[in-house]
Amino acid sequence: MNARSMRRLMEGMPNFPVLIQSTAIYQVLSPNQWGVILVPNLAGTVTIQMPSATGGGMWFEIYLGTLSAGQTTIVKRGQSSDRLQGSVFIGVHATNNGEVFQASQTANANTVTLNGTTQGGVSVGDTLLFTDIMVGVWSIQGTVVGSGSVATPFSNT
Repeated sequence: MNARSMRRLMEGMPNFPVLIQSTAIYQVLSPNQWGVILVPNLAGTVTIQMPSATGGGMWFEIYLGTLSAGQTTIVKRGQSSDRLQGSVFIGVHATNNGEVFQASQTANANTVTLNGTTQGGVSVGDTLLFTDIMVGVWSIQGTVVGSGSVATPFSNT
């Protein structure tokens, strides 16, 4: 049993991922999906809508399960005043260098986009972890693979 499985067991949650197989907006519900692992598993654009950050400690993880040309994964804040704090490392499996991007480098960052190239999302297994740390703030940690000259995955949309 790995650390993630142990944490879910201790919190009394099921230990199975939720496959996202529709291009419709997927709404993360609190507390029903506390600690869930979301797996976008289709071609096309997947948009995941987070609940409002309340400081309750809710967390969820996104794990890319399928890759295809044109696949984009977008994670958006729950309400317009919510912000992201933390960083995403985008590694590159070619001759370019990887880079760490901090949410604070984008004014009022509230959206993460993995575009399948420069913003990450190139490899199955790319992961993002979101934690509701205080009212209006989601913490983010991520490790993804990009291609070409990497660019920030953060935006204010």
